[in-house]
Amino acid sequence: MEGTYIAVMAAIERLHHLFMQVVKAELERAGIGRMQSTHALIVFNLGEHEMTVGDLLQRGCYLGSNVCYGVKKLVEAGYLSHEPSPYDGRQMLVRLTPKGRELRQRIAAIYERHTVAFQRRMQNDAELAMAVAVLRIMDGAAERAADADARLLTAA
Repeated sequence: MEGTYIAVMAAIERLHHLFMQVVKAELERAGIGRMQSTHALIVFNLGEHEMTVGDLLQRGCYLGSNVCYGVKKLVEAGYLSHEPSPYDGRQMLVRLTPKGRELRQRIAAIYERHTVAFQRRMQNDAELAMAVAVLRIMDGAAERAADADARLLTAA
């Protein structure tokens, strides 16, 4: 089982890396070549929501290690706006600007095109649904393990 788990985790990492390459290539093809793929994911995942920078990480909108840098670059480029939270002035709320919403629509069109192409290659939806279910179980297990590790570190 250990070998299988490691193989699945390696496949997930590889798929994520390939996905980021596809996003970058599509951004360049669409004339948005100066945008990093991780920043495009922030724009797409943020959508019409307003959230703190910390929420971007917790909700899986950003998987990198330096979310503040990404947000700063997106604000500078005019894709995001930010303001202090009315509840906690130390936290910044971010949201898409009109320019960011336009970019999100372009990214959504890219995703839709790739989704249609992917669906044409799939044999049946049951296999994909099973893969998603297994990945959700692994995600939950990994999250619980990380929480347990964090509790151990704070107790020490």
